[in-house]
Amino acid sequence: MIDALAQWTLLPLGMALGWAFARKAFNNNAAGQPPPIDAGTPMPIDQSVRWIAEATGEGEGNLPELQLLLGNFFRKRGNVEHAIRLHEAVLAHPDDAARHADAARFELAVDYQQAGLLDRSEQYWMELVEGRSPFAPAALEELIALAEQGQDWPQAITWATQLASIKGQSQADRIAHYHCQRAEQALTRSEFDVAMKAAKQAQSHDNGSVRARWLQGQILLRQGDPSAAVTRYVSAAELDARFLEDLVPAIEECCARVDDPALRAQAFEDLNAMHPQAPVLIAAAAAQKRAVGEDPLPTLTRGLKLAPTRGLLKAFLAEIEPRPETESMGMRASAAAMHAALERLEQSAAGYRCEHCGFTPRNRFWQCPSCRQWGTIHRLPDQIG
Repeated sequence: MIDALAQWTLLPLGMALGWAFARKAFNNNAAGQPPPIDAGTPMPIDQSVRWIAEATGEGEGNLPELQLLLGNFFRKRGNVEHAIRLHEAVLAHPDDAARHADAARFELAVDYQQAGLLDRSEQYWMELVEGRSPFAPAALEELIALAEQGQDWPQAITWATQLASIKGQSQADRIAHYHCQRAEQALTRSEFDVAMKAAKQAQSHDNGSVRARWLQGQILLRQGDPSAAVTRYVSAAELDARFLEDLVPAIEECCARVDDPALRAQAFEDLNAMHPQAPVLIAAAAAQKRAVGEDPLPTLTRGLKLAPTRGLLKAFLAEIEPRPETESMGMRASAAAMHAALERLEQSAAGYRCEHCGFTPRNRFWQCPSCRQWGTIHRLPDQIG
């Protein structure tokens, strides 16, 4: 009957209260006694619940379930105070209601969280974890969320490790991101040794973490070792081609700092072997040809035939726009207009998309602001057509 009651909200509540009031009034009047509660006097919440239980035939045995149900109802309606009173009443029940205690603690944690009393909420979450309750995994998820909110990454690592133990499911990817967060915090403070240690810990948890190797490259570059940074960037690019558009400019920057053509040549030879015909590598090859005095147009033309993208088209238009033959054909204005239109399109369009929830930000986030998942946001394909 509780399940049936759960399918309704305000209407059953009002009907049951009305029935309870009417029946109580009728019975008392039949005995020659006045109704016990004045029509203008609010009924205490605990008495209301007991009357609903009596009116629906649930009785005392199912009273805790009814209190949990109505507590949820009040919380959803924004009345957190009543929700807390109902859920606390479940904990105060005699031993025969002990099986509902963990459910009550869970609901109280949610109540206090909604009320903004995070300390009280955390207390109940921790009680569920320490008691190895069936609600412990959900409680740990909430504790992890609180640690993330406070950017307490060591605590987040502790809770995630415990969650992996309880659920028997790896949390390595999430823990790796927490170590990366620690590394970024240390890098901001120029604590390079601490940052590198955290980044390597991230890689030890998830050897497939692009972010961990990317961070190691950033740290090495800040330490004044761009050659070693290139090695880290190339190893990161090997793992996932979706990061090439971020990593190729970083590699170019490092090579420019050391002015070592051999270093650049080897890095891009490795990248092309890993990801042949990647548009960003074709664009880089064209730029290199221009830098050494060769014509980049054949490279860009071939690239557009193989993998037409907005980036390659923009580079192609930028290349042909200033050429005399473009002017002689009366195409310079058209090329310039198309180039400008592509740039406006890039500025207005979302550049990334979360693979978990579909959120489309303009910039990369390691944790999705919408669904709070880690490592799910990637660049949108630049392909034309």
